[in-house]
Formats: sequence, structure tokens, C-alpha cells
Amino acid sequence: MSDKWKLSIGTAEGKEFVNLYFNESRFRYWSGKAIGIKLKTSENAELLRSAFELKLLEGWKPEKRIVLKKPKPVVNTSFLSQVEVGLSKPLRVIIPIITKEMRSGFIVNLLSF
Repeated sequence: MSDKWKLSIGTAEGKEFVNLYFNESRFRYWSGKAIGIKLKTSENAELLRSAFELKLLEGWKPEKRIVLKKPKPVVNTSFLSQVEVGLSKPLRVIIPIITKEMRSGFIVNLLSF
């Protein structure tokens, strides 16, 4: 199977970058660091695009980055249901609200300051 690729120069927020579509995946490069060249698109975008083209013809393939997602904080709310049994009506109304806010991370974020 041959690799399919397409190169172009794009702009984002007024800055140019090399846009590479490689096997239906998009890669954006603002410098030649990935191919071992000290050149930035701000210096000469067309020359950098040509350098990427030469590397692709030589057999170079871009590496996909692995994005790690932060896990959501786990909130232990079982103690709230145990406390709720003997409480007055206003507190029975407030505890579910507090539980909801704790699950959304709002209260955890406030406590981390």
C-alpha cells in the first residue's frame, strides 16, 4: 500500500504553517524540527514546505502524537447519603445540590485554591 499525502501552506491567527495530510490524517508544522531542519515558517514557509516534500519522497513518515486526557476527580458521596437520613428538610434539599456540584468539580476546584 502506498502512502497518500498532500502538502500545502495554511494560516492560523496570522501565522503560516505547513499543512500535511498523510493517509487521511492532518499534521501541522510551524518548524522543521520534526524532519531535523532548523527553519521556521515565519522565515520561509515555501522552503519549509519543499523540505517536507523532499523528506516524504525519501520515505519519511510523520509520527502521531499521543494525547493523554486527565481523569476527572473521583468524589466519594456515599457519606452524604448516610448523613442525610436524620437531617431536617432544608438539609435534605441542599445535600443533593452539593453532591451535584462536587461531581461537576466546582467545589473541588474551589478547595484547591
